[in-house]
Amino acid sequence: AVTGAELHPDPGAAVTGVHRDQLLDAVDEALGARLLRRAGVATYAFNHPLVRATVYEDLRVARRVRLHERVGLALESLRQQGRDVDPAALAHHFLQAAPGGAAVKAAGYALEAASRAMAHLAYESAVAFYEQALAALELHPPAADRCEVLLGLGGALLAAGRLPEARAVHL
Repeated sequence: AVTGAELHPDPGAAVTGVHRDQLLDAVDEALGARLLRRAGVATYAFNHPLVRATVYEDLRVARRVRLHERVGLALESLRQQGRDVDPAALAHHFLQAAPGGAAVKAAGYALEAASRAMAHLAYESAVAFYEQALAALELHPPAADRCEVLLGLGGALLAAGRLPEARAVHL
């Protein structure tokens, strides 16, 4: 439930610390109970978003934070192996893990995702990523990082045509 809408066995095994075979056995049980469905080659998804939400909300906060950090670390590992990993996914997981000490990584990946969004002219998405970076920096507030994020946020707001908000950020 922490990984998102889809489950892939390789990162799932890395996150849970469970051997891949054991994880696949658990997936078989969930398929049999109709909690999961096949969503592609070696990819599974919850049958209904409410099932995922219920499982996710059932996790204690500390466990949820640790699991998001593990997912982030597993995605980083895949990225280091040359796989294409969306910085937005990394930003999301490390932001959710920020209370456990991942705030700097969350801010860094949110900035990378914002930069990518700006390059693709997705200005509203860039605004959201800059806001995520600011939220992460509330937990780890080095001034230079905050200044860079505010300048980026102002630029994204300006590009999105949100002039009063851009002006307020730049003041």
